Amino acid sequence: MITISIVGYTTFSQARTSLKESLFERLSFAAKLKENELNRWILDRRKKILAIAELPEINNQAKILLTSKKSTPEYESSQAYLKTSLTSFATNLSSLQEIFILTRSSRILVSSNSNQVGKYQPLVQYSEVTKSTTDYLISNFYRSAETGKPMITFAIPILSENGKLLGMFATHLNLDRIDSIIREQAGLGKTAETYLVGNIGSSLSRRNVFVSAKKFGSEEFPDGINSKGINNAINGKNGQGLYINYRGVPVIGVYRWLEYQDLALLAEIEQTEAFAPARHLASSTLVIGLTLALVMAIAMLLLGSQIVRPILAIAQTAKLVSAGDLTQKVPVITENEIGFLAQTFNQMIQQLKIHISNYLITVTF
Repeated sequence: MITISIVGYTTFSQARTSLKESLFERLSFAAKLKENELNRWILDRRKKILAIAELPEINNQAKILLTSKKSTPEYESSQAYLKTSLTSFATNLSSLQEIFILTRSSRILVSSNSNQVGKYQPLVQYSEVTKSTTDYLISNFYRSAETGKPMITFAIPILSENGKLLGMFATHLNLDRIDSIIREQAGLGKTAETYLVGNIGSSLSRRNVFVSAKKFGSEEFPDGINSKGINNAINGKNGQGLYINYRGVPVIGVYRWLEYQDLALLAEIEQTEAFAPARHLASSTLVIGLTLALVMAIAMLLLGSQIVRPILAIAQTAKLVSAGDLTQKVPVITENEIGFLAQTFNQMIQQLKIHISNYLITVTF
């Protein structure tokens, strides 16, 4: 039993270690894949908005709109043309939620959403889009002052011929695709979870919340979420480990800091599911070991009885012979060493009887 227990525990430990390393690799791969896909999605949006802004007619009409007086025919003509064009682009490109042009004072002159025209929309946390060929773009999520929902805004400066800033060509992105990118489990497991976390608190009071296309935070965790993985990632660290997640459940997780989105990305799976194969293997080992031990015990009992029974018969016969009963004879049950011992013992009794008979005859005469 001790041997079987040691084997079972060793099997579980080795299987758990192998599973842990394998899961770390899978979770790391999934997290890296999602990070790359998120970056590709953002860069693709950059290409689209740049392509629209650089269309000669769009660029020319935007400059006319920004430099003409509101009451002039040129202004009205440019506004009508841009409204039709921007509305068409926003309708055909689902990833662009709204496209608009605003002045240096942040007043919207034309937009694919006509309800926004004339309103002021300061672009405090926008991501400036340039023709840079780099493989990244700083695209911070921020809370919309109007809707309170997460937002990513791309903006391109509109410059005059002498390089003077006239206004901005901007777009709010539709973030629904980001949710599908991040939340897709990709066969990691039933309890696997991948999610984005952002800090919406102040420098003095941190508040880590879920980040999705619809909102920051969740009704289930109104005060925010925390765990070892979340805290490490928010502090700019990449890593992995076994820890308690934001729900208080033991998980095996991988966490990454997305520098260009100012967010943490986590991929986790509950330890109960992760190490289930190791427990199953250890249980199977114990069951098989106990079954074999039981079979061995029965076999040893049967074998022992075959060995002990003839030995007891010899011992009992020896006891009777020592008491003077020379008529006894050991039954020869087997043909092995014990059977040979029984035959030898019977021969000894026979020789003893002959010696005693000869002695009595000699004494009589």
